Amino acid sequence: MPRKSSIRPGTTTKEGTGASFHAHSGSGSRTHGARCRGLLGLKKRYTPPPSQTATSSQAPEEKRATAAEVATGLRKIDDTAKGVASKAAGDKAGAQALDAQIEPVWKTIEGTVKANSQDGYATFEDSFALLESSANAGDAAKAGTASTAVSKAVADYLAKYPAS
Repeated sequence: MPRKSSIRPGTTTKEGTGASFHAHSGSGSRTHGARCRGLLGLKKRYTPPPSQTATSSQAPEEKRATAAEVATGLRKIDDTAKGVASKAAGDKAGAQALDAQIEPVWKTIEGTVKANSQDGYATFEDSFALLESSANAGDAAKAGTASTAVSKAVADYLAKYPAS
């Protein structure tokens, strides 16, 4: 049985590419968007909210913090990771709550850490993932391993990039 065409009326297929486009009578690309919106019953062009525009927000990996801010943040993360490890076996909910405190701190400094040390950045990310999964599982041994890795990564980073 032949397959039904999925191309809408007024749509043309560009040979050899499988890509489709539609054509309008008349010329001039300036009115093309308005003409299409009218055909589709749309009133105006979609504008993303400010939080989704490139100029109003940066990805955490693009933000830069001072050396002092990074040092403070890493020390706080280290203390929090130790807390997760100590609570993982007996207080799973407490370990999860502590683990949730790492990401907000990390977001403020991760761009600087990544820019300075790709290996250090990867170690932190891997350790945080292990810490989170062990907190969720209530696995104290894995949480301890992750906490130790975080502590080592913090010490290594601060030895190479001290807070002035």
